[in-house]
Amino acid sequence: LARSIWLQGFADEALGIVHEGVDEALDLGDEVSMCYSLALGAVPVALWAGAYDDAERYIALLLERSARHSFRYWRSWGVCYDAVLMRRRGQAVGVARGASPFDVPLRTTQLEVAVALGDTCIESDDLARLEAVRGDSSLAGWCSAEVMRLEGEVARRTGSASCAGAVEPLFRRALKHARTNGDLAWELRAATSLAQAWQGSARHVEGRDLLGKTYDRFREGFETADLVRARELLTAMGDSLG
Repeated sequence: LARSIWLQGFADEALGIVHEGVDEALDLGDEVSMCYSLALGAVPVALWAGAYDDAERYIALLLERSARHSFRYWRSWGVCYDAVLMRRRGQAVGVARGASPFDVPLRTTQLEVAVALGDTCIESDDLARLEAVRGDSSLAGWCSAEVMRLEGEVARRTGSASCAGAVEPLFRRALKHARTNGDLAWELRAATSLAQAWQGSARHVEGRDLLGKTYDRFREGFETADLVRARELLTAMGDSLG
């Protein structure tokens, strides 16, 4: 529920549901339920929202509970998420197993962690593997728009002529897919990437208007990471027009 609510654009409500879910899992005292709640709900939503203190607490709890009961599967999620958080905070991450989402063989874990990494952390050599994960329609349907956008961001980061032509189509497809599915959170990310790609070009005003209209559809979560980033970009694009 927290994930679905977040995808619809209600980040504050989603974080509230996350807190409730973790508290309920603690009250139940069921360790499998606890790990499931943390790995598939609490940690990803906190990372998406940029609530890094919450994410740190939930990751520590996931690592502690999975280690206590020798849940190797859930511990692999915790190790990956811990690396994600370190990279998002600009800290160095070692090459130990779990430092990349693709170090874990399970596609479900790869997909969750790749999306949690976001474009600030995905590296250029992850592009082919992102494409492979997205190609598994049984897994990627809920986040296909975001994975398309990440592919576009990686392509833009490489700066090569062969990749340049793929960037805008990927962002446009991500935007369309997010709108079709009603995923306002992914739509904002796609609109932000597209506006940034058009910043300073002949499509500058079009990009600013696209992002502004998407931003204006939100009713909460204005201090979460994606909305802060979009607002800063809108301000920069407005200022650049003089």
